[in-house]
Amino acid sequence: MAAQIIGNMYSLTDQKDLQPYLPGIIPGLKASLLDPVPKVRAVSSRALGAMVKGMGESSFDDLLPWLMQTLTSESSSVDRSGAAQGLAEVVGGLGPEKLHRLMPDIIATAERSDIAPHVKDGYIMMFIFLPTVFQDEFTPYIGQIIPPILKALADENEFVRETALKAGQRIVNTYAESAITLLLPELEAGLFHDNWRIRYSSVQLLGDLLFKVSGVSGKMTTDTAHEDDNFGTEHSQKAIIDILGEERRNRVLAGLYMGRSDVAILVRQAALHVWKVVVTNTPKTLREILPTLFSLLLGHLASTSYDKRQVAARTLGDLVRKLGERVLPEIIPILEAGLESPEPDQRQGVCIGLSEIMASTSKDMVLCFADNLVPTVRRALCDPLSSVRQAAAQTFDSLHGTVGFRALEDILPHLLAELENDDETREYALDGLKQVMAIKSRVVLPYLVPQVIVPPFLHNLILYHGSYHNTYSPVLIILEKWTITIVPFRLYK
Repeated sequence: MAAQIIGNMYSLTDQKDLQPYLPGIIPGLKASLLDPVPKVRAVSSRALGAMVKGMGESSFDDLLPWLMQTLTSESSSVDRSGAAQGLAEVVGGLGPEKLHRLMPDIIATAERSDIAPHVKDGYIMMFIFLPTVFQDEFTPYIGQIIPPILKALADENEFVRETALKAGQRIVNTYAESAITLLLPELEAGLFHDNWRIRYSSVQLLGDLLFKVSGVSGKMTTDTAHEDDNFGTEHSQKAIIDILGEERRNRVLAGLYMGRSDVAILVRQAALHVWKVVVTNTPKTLREILPTLFSLLLGHLASTSYDKRQVAARTLGDLVRKLGERVLPEIIPILEAGLESPEPDQRQGVCIGLSEIMASTSKDMVLCFADNLVPTVRRALCDPLSSVRQAAAQTFDSLHGTVGFRALEDILPHLLAELENDDETREYALDGLKQVMAIKSRVVLPYLVPQVIVPPFLHNLILYHGSYHNTYSPVLIILEKWTITIVPFRLYK
């Protein structure tokens, strides 16, 4: 109450009359700014802000240095919190110009990884209080402070992680609607971060954002419900689409659905909770976001990260099981289109995705779509990128395990025909055959040899062992891991 009265006096009274009492008031306000009770700290910080606004920075020469020193003190988080709140109010009293001068240094320090944890904690605390003080004037800095907040969410010190989460929640609650285009890209990227702590915190913050814009409470208990039970409403879904837009909403929900299959149990639980609260009907929503979801899945299936491949494989298997085999007519065209992607990881992901689908569905269903699957595998085996051809060989293995001899008849003759071309596809088809041989040699070799002992392949073998030693011989290269010296001479005889 004393701090509130002082603040009101400096707001309503002639500053000249209060100037003589300043040396006696400041020590008491500094002490109450570090009070254990949060409300005392809040009122004291507003009183300091009002005093600085009324009397100017020149009357408080030692105040800013003291606040900065306390902000990075090692004593306690209470002191750092009081200093951060007081500094935010003082900067607010000095105006936006002071904010623009200080923010570059605050952001740069918060991003550093070579500073002490208590120093980082103090600077991250500024992101809790500055948005409350400046509101709309702080909006330009949202995109800049989200990365250091997410980085701090993965810090090894628990108190730094807790502060970062509070800062993220404050940003989400304050700017959920007004700065959606600045917030969402960073949170979406955090959903797929290599560090599980960042994925976990990103799911939490994204959930807070969706709860805020949809008007639902995220505090409902969903632990005892079945994983496919949903508590969302049509009204909340409409609100999310209106504010986020359909494309962005699809990306967010696709990321959340993949989070349900995360390798970290905390991430899975958090993503499942958010999904249950905001989604009205899981099968219906999955069909709506299917193209976006598969675009993400293909990239993750071909990722160099083992965890990402695991998440994508689990998600794909769960998707086929949840929607049933009737979803294959929708999935197969998406995979076929993915093979046209200019991104190599997308094309590689198509092959891995096909293998996962064939492992998750029945033989009868694979046979129904064999006419679509076979051309896709053929094209992938002749892809310009070696990693795609290698993944396609694994897909061929899965296909052969399901449809048997038909896989050989429908794919290998096409690859042999490609060997007669004079362009670069010859090289790609040749390597595709080598990849298939490396995986299914016991099955492929008895089929392949009768095909290659007739012209023009036999002619190439004869030339190779005649006087034209530099003549290109595809068959010899295909068979190079077996009896290079024995097989050609027996064929020659």
